[in-house]
Amino acid sequence: LGYMLVKVVEVDTSSIADPESVNTAKAELNQVLSDEYLAAYKQSLREKVKVTVNQRLLLENTNN
Repeated sequence: LGYMLVKVVEVDTSSIADPESVNTAKAELNQVLSDEYLAAYKQSLREKVKVTVNQRLLLENTNN
């Protein structure tokens, strides 16, 4: 695993589509961030103590 640092220097809003497309993009971004946070959380648990993670239970809770 690695890290990437980025810097946003400009946001071009001239090509923003309809509100539905914006909402879809927001939902996709939220899902990706949620997946990343969950992966980082699980990894931190594994590094701190010897635990087993019930993947099915975690996935069920994230889908609610």
